[in-house]
Amino acid sequence: MWRRLTRELESQRWFEKSPQESPAERAAMRCLAELPLEQREAIVLKIWHRYTFEEIGEFLEISPNTAAGRYRYGLQKIKLCLERTTYERDELTGDPIRFLETAPSLGEN
Repeated sequence: MWRRLTRELESQRWFEKSPQESPAERAAMRCLAELPLEQREAIVLKIWHRYTFEEIGEFLEISPNTAAGRYRYGLQKIKLCLERTTYERDELTGDPIRFLETAPSLGEN
């Protein structure tokens, strides 16, 4: 329990916004934050901590194959999440604008 709490507290700083972050980085972090905890843990341990799947398995008390599966499925979900995100540029600032859905026309219910 203490290891998990330590990991969660440490990972919170990864989700803090930084002025140097690009819109793509913010989108990727948002997609990572939306993953189930188990997949998010595997990705963070693999990418940020550079653990092997065997080390991840030992650390989380799961098999290396389970760790690899969580990592793979998490990356697939991030990829799908990023593909759904489309950006257009604000004409005045050049900043990206994210559109989730088009607003319904007036008079539509």
